[in-house]
Amino acid sequence: MASTPVSLTIDRDELSLNDFGEIVRAFTDYLVQVDLGMSGSGKRTLDYRITHLSYSSPAQIAAVAEPKEEAIDNGPLVLSHAIRGVAQVAAGGRPEGFRDAALEALATLADYGVNGHGLRLDAPTLSLRAPISKTVVAQVEQVLSQGEAIGAIEGQLDTISVHAQPYFTLYDALSGRGVRCYFSSERRAAVIAALGKKVIAHGRLRREPNGTPREMRDLDYFAILGEPTGSLDNLPGIYAGVDSESALRDMRRG
Repeated sequence: MASTPVSLTIDRDELSLNDFGEIVRAFTDYLVQVDLGMSGSGKRTLDYRITHLSYSSPAQIAAVAEPKEEAIDNGPLVLSHAIRGVAQVAAGGRPEGFRDAALEALATLADYGVNGHGLRLDAPTLSLRAPISKTVVAQVEQVLSQGEAIGAIEGQLDTISVHAQPYFTLYDALSGRGVRCYFSSERRAAVIAALGKKVIAHGRLRREPNGTPREMRDLDYFAILGEPTGSLDNLPGIYAGVDSESALRDMRRG
């Protein structure tokens, strides 16, 4: 069977087992999402099989891309696009066919770079290599910010992650879709207290082309529905000083 090697080198002095596992997941997700964006059918064309794991310094994950049953071998094309795409994103662009999920996985990888070091993607048989520095995180944010708008969503707060960039998953009451909402450390206690409850969140909202909410950043208002909301004075612009209940009704209608 045809196969194309690819590896990820992790250059950092300390690496916990949990971090290593998260990096493996983000590495796999990045390659899968690039494949999905290029396939045209919305289906994967490749499987990835790990061939080597090294936890020494620098740590390394080696794998091969193999075509799925009855699929043509897109390994060289997908891996080339994935590695060349890192430089395009670092320059502030969105590579052709890159989904938001591919950019998010790349940002997750980049976020594990520390002390000037980062990660490196290699495809040895293609003679391609790309460093993934922590600066890529800001570039991904810039690319993803296009098409965003301030908005509000409500639904049940289902899961919380406090690793790297803390976020909670809110299941939108209208679409039923889980929306990842990033929050600052100052809101951690309030978010944990809201686990399993229906809440409203307001911030910089990214939507799919069909209007379905996908992700929220810069969370500037958060409250459990059905409980006293207090003042909205901390909200910017038109919400400053407005009656809490009427403002929430307006946001929900929007």
